[in-house]
Amino acid sequence: MSPFIRGIGVGLFVSLLGAGTFGAVMTRKYLAKVDQTWRLEPALLLTHDVSPGHVLTAVDLMETGIPRQFLTTAWVLGPDRTAVLGKAVTVPVEKGAPLLWTSFAVSSCPAP
Repeated sequence: MSPFIRGIGVGLFVSLLGAGTFGAVMTRKYLAKVDQTWRLEPALLLTHDVSPGHVLTAVDLMETGIPRQFLTTAWVLGPDRTAVLGKAVTVPVEKGAPLLWTSFAVSSCPAP
C-alpha cells in the first residue's frame, strides 16, 4: 500500500475520532444545561385510586419531580404533604394523578 493511501486512512481515522469526541462533549454540556433549565419541583401524586371521603395517609401519597414551568398553584407540592395528611378528599382521584388543592373541601384544607 502506498504511503499516500495509508496517510489518507490515518487522517480519516483521526478526524472521525476527533469529531466523535467533540460530539460527545457537546452532548453532555447540552444535557447538563437542559437539566438546569427544567428545575424539577417535588409534587404529590396518588399511589392508588381514592374515592370521595377517603382520608389521606402517608401510604396514599408519593413524590415525583415535575418541571417548574408545568406546575400551577393548584398542585399540592412535596413540602405541603403534612397539610393534606388526615384530610378527606371530596372528589375521586385516580392512581398517578396529581393531588390538587381543589380535591379538598374549602374549609378543611385551604390552598396556601
